[in-house]
Amino acid sequence: MGLKSLLAGDLGRYFAALLGSAGSSGAQFLLTLVLLKGLAAEQFGQFAFLWLVAQFIWALGGALFSAPLARIVSQNSAVQDPVAQATTWMQLCFGIASMFGGYALASKAGQDSASSLAYATLVLVGGLRLYGRVASYAHAQQKAVVTSDGLFTICVLALTALLYFVETPDATVAFLILGAGNLIGVIALFRSYGFGLRFPGVGPLLQNYRHVWSRYSSWSLLGVIATETTANAHSYVVTFALGPAAFGPIAASSVLIRPAVVGLNALSEFERARMSRITGSDQHSRLRRARQLFRAAAFTFWVVTAVFTYCVLTYASERMFGPGYARNAVLVGAWLWTALLLIRVLYLPETTEMQSHGAFAELAWPRIWSAPFSICGVILLLQVAQPVWSLAAICLGELISGFLLLGAHRKVSKRFTT
Repeated sequence: MGLKSLLAGDLGRYFAALLGSAGSSGAQFLLTLVLLKGLAAEQFGQFAFLWLVAQFIWALGGALFSAPLARIVSQNSAVQDPVAQATTWMQLCFGIASMFGGYALASKAGQDSASSLAYATLVLVGGLRLYGRVASYAHAQQKAVVTSDGLFTICVLALTALLYFVETPDATVAFLILGAGNLIGVIALFRSYGFGLRFPGVGPLLQNYRHVWSRYSSWSLLGVIATETTANAHSYVVTFALGPAAFGPIAASSVLIRPAVVGLNALSEFERARMSRITGSDQHSRLRRARQLFRAAAFTFWVVTAVFTYCVLTYASERMFGPGYARNAVLVGAWLWTALLLIRVLYLPETTEMQSHGAFAELAWPRIWSAPFSICGVILLLQVAQPVWSLAAICLGELISGFLLLGAHRKVSKRFTT
């Protein structure tokens, strides 16, 4: 009975963690569908590339400030811990700097002033919301995350519905919708930031963050850059070498796995904070059970995604993607994205546990070793095949990275649970 009640508690927490992310991923999915129908392949490719860069900027902020937070809070759960507060203020400064960088990037990509400003605002508030989610999980404030996701979902869905009255939706409108959703979502997470505290001053702030940087963030940052190279080398090479129109079909086919990616990211955030709080003599067995449950949930995501992909490609491909996308390119891209998702599912529980232990150096090296395989593979495949086949090189890089990460996890697990 004890096991059943414990399992029920885990499933209940999983359901709560997924409830908000399911809504937010569904809302983003519907918005993407509207853009797929309303934008030409080149325009959608440009939008998708800017969205990808925004996510990379958020990943950089996550590496520098969010990823170490669960470990910091587990060592000192006080809300006013100066080290934890230093990461919060540094995240805010990073967000402001990234906003200016986002504006310059969008302008360079050909967006007008209004679209660039909307994109820059999205980069700022999106990063703040993601940090707030991690901070809330770290302080065991799961209800705040669910509320934030709910507000984001309602806002994006309501504004997306209005797009049906817009004859030609564009990237500017999409950036405004996503920015508004993230801004409203930040409100529910405000308590986790601790902005009510007095600013400690530049000197103490940098001194407190120096510990985070030397122990966690430097390796985490290196890992994120290497991960971006391994996982998204094709996006940058194809866009810069062949243009947004060539990247359009790759981005369009990724839409089918987008809800699963959002859900898995939410589960990873939830599990990272929970695993960091698992201690005691039975730590090893509890962590193993947490990984097993996480893997089962992640694999369920993949199965549902694979079935969904098959149904769309078989019965609704032309209706969803329209005549602007070559059917063969979308077909190849969709199944390669699905294969890539499966590879990531296989090692996601282990990497999440390593993050909870603060083992960022061990996480970085496998990515560093696998990145050249992705880059060289993409460049080679672009010489002999359609751009969409560059995803095969990303699958190879992820396979190599996953194999090395599983080996690294075994060493880290022995060190932290014995």
